[in-house]
Amino acid sequence: MLFKGLAMRDMIAIVASMLTMTVVSAREVTPSVKAEKQAPAEAGVRLQSLKDLTIAALRARHYGSTLRILADLATGPNARVYAERFFGGGPGPYSSVLASYQSDGLRLYARLDVPHAPPPPGGYPVIVFLHGWVGYEAAKDFHFSYTPDSMYAEMIDAYAKAGFVVVTPGYRGHGTVNGQVAGGRASMAAWDNATHIAPILYAIDSLNLIDGLSSIKMLNFQDYGRHSGTVSLNLKRLYVSGHSQGGDVALTVLAVAGHGSKVVNRPRAGSIMSGTFPDRFTQVETFRPMAESSEAFLAGDGTWTGSARGRDGTVNPNFVFGWPSDSIETPDPREWTWQKGQYGEASVRDVVVAGYSEMYRSLSQNVSDLGDANFSILEGVKPKGYKINHDPRVASMIQDLGGFYAERFISARVALHFSDRDYYSLPRWNYDLCARIARRGGYCKPHEYIGGTHTLRLSSHGWFSPAGSHEPYAIIIKRDLALFR
Repeated sequence: MLFKGLAMRDMIAIVASMLTMTVVSAREVTPSVKAEKQAPAEAGVRLQSLKDLTIAALRARHYGSTLRILADLATGPNARVYAERFFGGGPGPYSSVLASYQSDGLRLYARLDVPHAPPPPGGYPVIVFLHGWVGYEAAKDFHFSYTPDSMYAEMIDAYAKAGFVVVTPGYRGHGTVNGQVAGGRASMAAWDNATHIAPILYAIDSLNLIDGLSSIKMLNFQDYGRHSGTVSLNLKRLYVSGHSQGGDVALTVLAVAGHGSKVVNRPRAGSIMSGTFPDRFTQVETFRPMAESSEAFLAGDGTWTGSARGRDGTVNPNFVFGWPSDSIETPDPREWTWQKGQYGEASVRDVVVAGYSEMYRSLSQNVSDLGDANFSILEGVKPKGYKINHDPRVASMIQDLGGFYAERFISARVALHFSDRDYYSLPRWNYDLCARIARRGGYCKPHEYIGGTHTLRLSSHGWFSPAGSHEPYAIIIKRDLALFR
């Protein structure tokens, strides 16, 4: 035995030398977002406390806005190719317009798709479609999926053709209409990063739009597209659908809008596809490692087996999930060319520490009561070889941010759609969430799809989508329409 014959004080000294503590100050980290992008006076940039974004705080808020039509997408640059793709080049069965609304004092935009067929008694049912991550640089040119080569365009088209009014919020910082960029660019710069706070702010934007839908009856569509005039909505038949980061937004919306909240127009059901909705720490420790470090998905012997255990039985203690994105082309390191540069030699530890450094930098800069927030790294701790010690003020808030641990508030029917091999929406997260909702007396149905990608298509690579796999997308649309009817 290593310590045999040593005095207790000597044993303690040896162990102490093995366990080293590094305190990481957020102020020492090089910012990943340039300071000039931030304007603290803009709404949504600086917070007094993370408590302001907890589910309890969001449920106590009032929401709403007034919509104003700004543009007819049928006269825009993509109109002809869109019509050819979805309408066979002729007149379409719905009109698509862009409207403005207000959220946290910011002027934002949304796409509205309205069927031409007369509404059913009580008005058109409504689907609020919540899109996935766009990113700061691309967001100002966000096209609201009015393009023929977008999966989102296909989904919106399917919903509208089925008789639903489809509402697609752009969120803060997303889109440019009539030359004016949406408000909230500074808010995006501050929070669309490793804090994973942005989806919570996008949920606020979506809720303001949802409770602003009552104003649609004051809009006259006659001058836009081919719609006959005013539009009547049945806001008792309101549903949400979200993909990827939009799934995180959707889950937060469902938790905030559950029974007992201040939300007026409460969704009756929600469909979440490839939702990136676990707690913020789990997101940091999953998404970037899987995209930047081969250690996250290779076995202990450096081979790919789909598990932490290698062919020789060696276990990788830093294993995250067995399936990298199919964009890697091959998970076999012996066949890698460009992949070596993509994943390099970065360890899971290094990627996680970099993620938390970015998180704490943003928190210390933008949350008043976290100006001195920091975390520490304890080295030499089994099984991973390190442990992250979080600032207790941050750790105490994590489970109250977003909807993942807010199942007690969710009263809408929920369907979760996910692949068995998508690291952005691990099956265990989806099954766990559904089980907790069910234990609370709610309704949640998990739908797992074998061989599906994050976009819920099939991969062209046989190692990812084996023969006999069925494309999830078409199945999901049918299940959504059944759930929403």
